[in-house]
Amino acid sequence: MNFYDFFILLVVVPEQVSSFECVNILNYYGFPVNVEEDNILRGLSKHEMGFGKEDQYPLLVIDSTIEAIPESATSELTAILNFLLRLEFISDVNSHSAKETQTMNEFLLPEVEPICQEMIRNMYRKWLFY
Repeated sequence: MNFYDFFILLVVVPEQVSSFECVNILNYYGFPVNVEEDNILRGLSKHEMGFGKEDQYPLLVIDSTIEAIPESATSELTAILNFLLRLEFISDVNSHSAKETQTMNEFLLPEVEPICQEMIRNMYRKWLFY
């Protein structure tokens, strides 16, 4: 694959953790991306790339002349990762060890989560009736 046949730009802002996470994941997989930092208040790069105010950072723009890499303008970390995952440019980024999975399934979800939900309901009830 010739890297001159496509251009990939990731627009990020340093104020958001999702931007750092996206850059790190793409770097981990060796994804050939150019990174540009935008100003979160002005959003000049966001506007220049054709994104709207409601679009969330990071922003991925792919300009391509080859079929293997489709053109795209995608915003928000989850959407970007899902897009790249569907194209098999990256693989699943969530992994848990057997111990973590067992703790999650056998302790946190059945025992801790209901307690936390009840605490939130009680706080909400108190707030609602004051």
